[in-house]
Amino acid sequence: MSVEILLFGRLRQRTGVRSVVLADLPVTITDAWRRTVALHPSLGDSRDGIRAARNEIYAPWDAPLNTGDVVAFIPPVSGGSDSPPVTARLTSDVIDIAAEEAAARSDHDGGVCTFAGHVRDHNEGHEVSHLDYEAYESMATGEMERIARAAVESTGASRVRIVHRLGRLDIGDCSVVVVAAAPHRDQAFDACRLAIDALKRDAPIFKREYGRGGSAWVEPPVPKS
Repeated sequence: MSVEILLFGRLRQRTGVRSVVLADLPVTITDAWRRTVALHPSLGDSRDGIRAARNEIYAPWDAPLNTGDVVAFIPPVSGGSDSPPVTARLTSDVIDIAAEEAAARSDHDGGVCTFAGHVRDHNEGHEVSHLDYEAYESMATGEMERIARAAVESTGASRVRIVHRLGRLDIGDCSVVVVAAAPHRDQAFDACRLAIDALKRDAPIFKREYGRGGSAWVEPPVPKS
């Protein structure tokens, strides 16, 4: 009668652990959070900006739990003609942008739109030396696939490919590529923008920034409720 708790980004850093097993079954995700905080007070009481997932699917805080469930607490986030319409993957290797474009395009497509994100040497007025990315990998891959499929279905694009790199990235390295191929350019533009915006919002991928002042997890501001 237990559940496993997974921690990522700043939550993992604060506690020094990636997972916690709660032997006595919590009733809801909120109960699981409170018990995890009791074990690791460094988490603090505030849940601002933190989302919960149960068995790799985002879930409300009052969702009930069953034995064997895996609960993740997630801070704000970090083909060709015969290929499937969506491709989503995480990698620790250098991303080959040209290869992703070639895999997405077919002779049916008149437009290919590519977004490539690269590590810059500054952020909000301070110097950046390098970044480090980590992810809740199995859930992130599922979210990336969902995002790519939604972009295809909503725009009529032929294919959408999303690749995100993990680990240490230096200045100038490519961190993420989204390629959308479609019969018309408007479809390709729209699918590419939809996919990258949703990726930044929903995929549990976390970015840690390093510079002269040390390091910090990069998270968007949490709206005031």
